[in-house]
Amino acid sequence: MEVLVQLTYSGASNNLNLDNSDIRFADNVPLGGKTLIFGVMVNNNATAQDVWHTTPAWSYLYASHAIANIPAARALIDGGLGQ
Repeated sequence: MEVLVQLTYSGASNNLNLDNSDIRFADNVPLGGKTLIFGVMVNNNATAQDVWHTTPAWSYLYASHAIANIPAARALIDGGLGQ
């Protein structure tokens, strides 16, 4: 089992929040002389399953400051599908 969780603390509102979460389980069983590999993965943000952390869920601008000016226009996959 593998669990990856991102927590974000906001000093402006003094809150600790659970952000991106990715929980995975994989196993294998013998079946008819072969090996069956199976798994389950649950996450709460599209692209959170990226193991190299290169997609919008893990990008640099994901965790911005509460009083920072951020761009208003962006793709839906870039943070609009999370949580």
